[in-house]
Amino acid sequence: MKILITGSTGYIGRRLVYEFMNSDTDVRLLVRNKQKLDRIMQENCEVVEGSTFDSIALHDALEGVDCAYYLIHSMGKGADFEDIDRKSAEAFREACIEKRCKKGSSIWVVSVTAALPASIWRAGWRQGRYSLLTPTRSTQSSSERE
Repeated sequence: MKILITGSTGYIGRRLVYEFMNSDTDVRLLVRNKQKLDRIMQENCEVVEGSTFDSIALHDALEGVDCAYYLIHSMGKGADFEDIDRKSAEAFREACIEKRCKKGSSIWVVSVTAALPASIWRAGWRQGRYSLLTPTRSTQSSSERE
């Protein structure tokens, strides 16, 4: 299984990376600055440098993944952090939809942040293009519901 973790330099992301490094999982990280990763993470994970606002890096990071962890938040980045979070989540969602459509299978998306309000994901989820897992609920893709 190949996973993508965004927000891997944060409190939750860093711990999640270490959990997956100790399992039989290929871990890819999307980070804005790879110098913020510790040496162990740099040596044991595939690293894509970029952001959700860099469409090339985002598409490269999602290539071939089975599960994507969205742990990005912009708190402390100014008064408009909610707008930045929304735009980031929408860019991530659209990239997941596009990759899923090309790949022909699901990309599981897991979010543990408030940056992904359900309304952002609902439209794509109803179309059955990907599945969303959150800490408070688990949903199935449209093919699994039928």
